[in-house]
Amino acid sequence: EVQGSYCGKLDLLAKINGAEGIVDFKGQPSPADPIQLAGYAMTFTRPMKRWNLYLRMGNGYKLVEHKDRRRDDAIWRAALTVAAFRREHGLIG
Repeated sequence: EVQGSYCGKLDLLAKINGAEGIVDFKGQPSPADPIQLAGYAMTFTRPMKRWNLYLRMGNGYKLVEHKDRRRDDAIWRAALTVAAFRREHGLIG
């Protein structure tokens, strides 16, 4: 497991249909959205559902649940590993 630090700001902790989870607001979908939520979810000691709420100007909203926890967690951990390597070798500040 990668040791390190990262920061972020949760948009919302919510209970939806009886399930507790994290909601992150976005304007439009990105493939990175579930990965960001995986990082947030790993800061909790209990399992958390992960949702993006996509807000569209004048067109309402769409709530999307991300369910592939194993894949998303693996990608998040890989990103932390690469960031730690780059920091260690002076490639990023």
